[in-house]
Amino acid sequence: MKGREVLIALWPISGRQSILKQVTQECELCVLARLTEWLYEDELVVVVLCESCGVPMVVLREHEIELGEESRQRVLGTLTEVAGTYYGKMEFYIDEHMRQIPDHLHFHARPKAVPWWQYRNAGDLS
Repeated sequence: MKGREVLIALWPISGRQSILKQVTQECELCVLARLTEWLYEDELVVVVLCESCGVPMVVLREHEIELGEESRQRVLGTLTEVAGTYYGKMEFYIDEHMRQIPDHLHFHARPKAVPWWQYRNAGDLS
């Protein structure tokens, strides 16, 4: 499991100055806690419902950002297949932009019917 270096501010009880401390934070995607429904898993990836936005998300099991073309196509193919089953007839697209965790490969399958940031609260779109 890998982590990333982050700066946190600590405020001592007796003082007013903040202290910056560098710590290693565990990667949420490496931990892969079962916080949401898991839709698919194999030795390379897991497809889960994203905790933040509620859409299918494929997560590479290894803490990597770069993939060879063959592996990348396999990851995208898996997400496309699982999302197709999940959404049924609803159109979707694959969003490869990794917003909150940019150093661990993961892609989202987002519905075309609503902007991605509104999907969780959109209700039934079928």
